[in-house]
Parts: sequence; C-alpha cells; structure tokens
Amino acid sequence: MRLIQVTMTGSPIPIMPAVVAPTPTLHFSSVTLQNNAAAQMRWGDSTVTATRGIVLSPGGSYTLTPSLMYTSDMYELYVVGTIGNVLDIVVFD
Repeated sequence: MRLIQVTMTGSPIPIMPAVVAPTPTLHFSSVTLQNNAAAQMRWGDSTVTATRGIVLSPGGSYTLTPSLMYTSDMYELYVVGTIGNVLDIVVFD
C-alpha cells in the first residue's frame, strides 16, 4: 500500500510522476482518490479538463478497482484542480 499526495497545478497532470519515479509504470489492484480540498477536482485520462472527466466533489472520493482480467497502470490516470489543492491517493499494488 502507498499513500501519495499530488498538488494541483491548475492544468491536467499525470498522477504517475508523483507516485514512482523513474519507474515508467505502476500496476495496481485498487486506487482511491480523495479530495480534501474546498473545490472540486476532475480525474480521467490525458484529455481531462476542468469541464471534462469524473468529478471529485469537495470531501468526496472515488475508488477504482480494475477487473481481474485487466490490471491498470497509474500512468493512465490524470487529474486537474485548483492550484495548490492537494489530492490524496491510496494505492494497493
């Protein structure tokens, strides 16, 4: 298990560089994204924007658990939010 915090820049950023560097990938069995900020965030793939993607409401969380037939990689996940806000992430790999 890993606990990671990612600080928002106002632009879409990959979660991966904040998780493990220089390893190019991190397979996971479950990841929980928790928004403890006062403003909403969005997450998704590399096309996520302030108006496109899965909404993480203030105080809200989302748990992603890929199927047994598919293990996902952290490099596929991006997040966007207000500059300075922090996203908490728990990864079970």
